[in-house]
Amino acid sequence: LQHPRWAAPAAIWLVSRFGVGFLSNLLCKTLGRPAESASPEERDDLGFHLRSKNGPAWPLGLIAGAVAGASPGVAPCVLAALVLLLMAGSVRRDHRQQRRLQEAQLAQEPEKAGLQPPRAGGEASMVPERFLLAEGGDLERASQRFAATQLWREEHELDRVLSTPRPTFDKVKRLFPHFLHGRSRKGNVVRYERLGDIDAGRLAASGLSAVDLTNHLVFLAEYIFSHLDAHRPDAKVLVVCDVKGISIGSLKGEILSFLQMSTQVMQAHYPERMESMFIINAPFWFTSAWRVVGVLMAPQTRARIKILGANFQDELAAYIPPNGAPFEYVDGGGLPLGRDPQELSLLDFVRGLNSSLPHDP
Repeated sequence: LQHPRWAAPAAIWLVSRFGVGFLSNLLCKTLGRPAESASPEERDDLGFHLRSKNGPAWPLGLIAGAVAGASPGVAPCVLAALVLLLMAGSVRRDHRQQRRLQEAQLAQEPEKAGLQPPRAGGEASMVPERFLLAEGGDLERASQRFAATQLWREEHELDRVLSTPRPTFDKVKRLFPHFLHGRSRKGNVVRYERLGDIDAGRLAASGLSAVDLTNHLVFLAEYIFSHLDAHRPDAKVLVVCDVKGISIGSLKGEILSFLQMSTQVMQAHYPERMESMFIINAPFWFTSAWRVVGVLMAPQTRARIKILGANFQDELAAYIPPNGAPFEYVDGGGLPLGRDPQELSLLDFVRGLNSSLPHDP
């Protein structure tokens, strides 16, 4: 009895995928266990290191990722695991050093800002409830975190961000399609992002950096929470992130830096502002890759993220009324993306801010 010629390659294909899946999950659990009980400062250490990209794992990992994105057969799986292992080794190696640095910086921040952390017994009301929730009711830690956020807001002049022109707004919207569209069943704004549509080459040629993209998301957050929903102090946002078409090779350069930086900023300075996040049209390898990024997040934030494949409509319908969702994503949906009144109001708002800017002839 002879086996078909394709039997051996098929067996190798299956074994490789099971092996990579096992190694990826083992890696993620190894990193995840200490992160579960880590303080926000300790989780920030990991984010600080990942964002710095100083370790030797990064050039090797990015080369492997680029090759994996264009390789056939088993190669993407093997190289995906290599990327994850290299990243993890670099993170774990420098973790203690970055932790000491971060703790020293946090200890100095309240004094730099001229702020004294509120004391228990009468001054807890000075700390927004969402900071207390994010710190599990620990007033001292919530106070330090709030003081650091006040310092950050002062340094970045966020009290003026909604009255300052946004010259890169249209360019960011073209290169990174995203839209405000409808409300969740809890009444929160829904933001749709098409991360899979970002073209790394076009982004590099545009001159936009990860800082520009992150600042854009900060502007959107300020617009939603300080303008659109200013009357709702407990307002949140629900995010639907479409990663259709994404490859491991595309997670590099400014795109990768943007994901890390924006996650870090939102986690540190906008606690309890995310209702849920749905990552849809995710390829088979995305879950393992995301778990490595997930250790940067607080457990309660990570629990609100769902990674889904192409069958996501039922999950979305439980959080978003179908008639309030774009028809591109939900059967029986309403307006197309980009035509929701909230999105049109945002565009009008930015046009007003940019009216003083010189126009191209």
